[in-house]
Amino acid sequence: LYVFDHVNGMVVFETRDGILTHLRSFGAEYRPKSACALGDVLVVPGWRDKKILHVINAAGERVRSFGEGFSFTNDTSETLREMASRMTHRVFCDAEQGRIFVVAGALGFVRSYDASGNLLWEQALPDYQGARFVMTQQGATGIFPRTTTSSVQRVGQDLLLVQARHLE
Repeated sequence: LYVFDHVNGMVVFETRDGILTHLRSFGAEYRPKSACALGDVLVVPGWRDKKILHVINAAGERVRSFGEGFSFTNDTSETLREMASRMTHRVFCDAEQGRIFVVAGALGFVRSYDASGNLLWEQALPDYQGARFVMTQQGATGIFPRTTTSSVQRVGQDLLLVQARHLE
């Protein structure tokens, strides 16, 4: 049993004879809110080494990372790009087709990657308000969420269901 804890990372338990036993915790640096299984590895969203998706093996070790950070426009500052990429992303793995889908919850974009980590496509979600990111002259940044994504999953052969809620 894997539990995704925003503070402690991924917490692993096993059950034997009805008893739940803590085995280990790892990956706190990713601050995971979701993950998905692709074969015998986990795909975990989180900002590390300027990548947004990380492949983790059963021992809790990072095998590789992929996926460029999200941006708002071509001239987005590195600070805002990093903040957008640290936001809560939701992932869905389609093991049958070897695809990984990630939704940038604060920005309203969905991407598809193949199992090797190659970007297949990116699309903005229609009528998705995302969040406002504001940089002040003093260098402080404010994040004002308007919409959050709670899950993404496949529905049928060619459809994804992205569940979102408006906060404003």
